[in-house]
Amino acid sequence: MENPTVQIFEEGVVSITLNSEKGKQFLNGTKKDSLHLTGNVVGVSQDGKLFTEVLHWQNLAGRLFAPDEATVVRGDSTWIGTEMLANPTLETVKMKNNRFKLYPKDEKAHEYHKTSIEPE
Repeated sequence: MENPTVQIFEEGVVSITLNSEKGKQFLNGTKKDSLHLTGNVVGVSQDGKLFTEVLHWQNLAGRLFAPDEATVVRGDSTWIGTEMLANPTLETVKMKNNRFKLYPKDEKAHEYHKTSIEPE
C-alpha cells in the first residue's frame, strides 16, 4: 500500500491512527495477521504521538512494535528509545536505550507504573 492510513480499534473505539509512506499486510504464514508500516510512520492516540521509520502491528498479540528508534511524545515530554513495545493507545510503552525529557504535567499520576524503562 502507498500512503496508508490505518485505524486500530479496541472495544469499538479508535485506539490509534497510523500514517506512513508504505504498508504491507500479512494474512497468513509466520507473520499472520500483522501489518508492517515503513517511512515516516506517525501514530496519534489519546495518550500521545508516536514517530518512527518502521512499525509492526502484531494483531494477535494486540501490540505495536518498532524495532529501531522510536519517539513517543506526550505534551512537552519526549521519550526516545529502541525496540518499542506498546499497546495501541500508547498508554503502556516499553523501550530500550532510553533518552527522555519528561514533565509530570504530561503524565497521569496513576499511570507512572505503566511506563517501563529498560536499562541500557
